[in-house]
Amino acid sequence: MVSPSTNHPTLREQTVFAHTPSIGSSPIAAVTRFPFRGKIVKAGHIANGAWTGTLSHAVNIIASVADGSAPGAGTAVTGSPFTQSATNSAAGSTASFIPTGANTGNEDYLITFTPSGATASSVSGTYYAVIQMA
Repeated sequence: MVSPSTNHPTLREQTVFAHTPSIGSSPIAAVTRFPFRGKIVKAGHIANGAWTGTLSHAVNIIASVADGSAPGAGTAVTGSPFTQSATNSAAGSTASFIPTGANTGNEDYLITFTPSGATASSVSGTYYAVIQMA
C-alpha cells in the first residue's frame, strides 16, 4: 500500500508552446496564450533546421481583446529580443532567456514570438514559455 506524501510540491508552472512554419527568409510569427494569471520565467526557441545569419526572436505580451478586434503589437518582454547564432545551426539548435521584467499576463493574454534576421528555406521552429502562476 502506498500512503500519500505531503512532500510533493504544488504545480506552479506550466510550459506553453507555439510553432512557426518559417524562421528564415519569410519569417512567420508564432502565438500562444497564458493558461492562467502569471509571469514568464523563461522563454526559448528550438530550430528544426539550419540557417545563416543571426536569428533574432522578439517576444511580446498582448492583452486579450474582444472578438473581431485586431490584437495590436503588445509589450516587449524585457530581455527580448534574444538571438541565436548560425554557427553549427541544425535541427535541435536551441536558445533561451530569462526575462527581467514586463513579463506578466492574465489568463488568455497572448504571447507572440517573431523571428527575424535569418536566411533559410523551409525551416520551422518551436517556441516555448515557462509560465509561473501568480
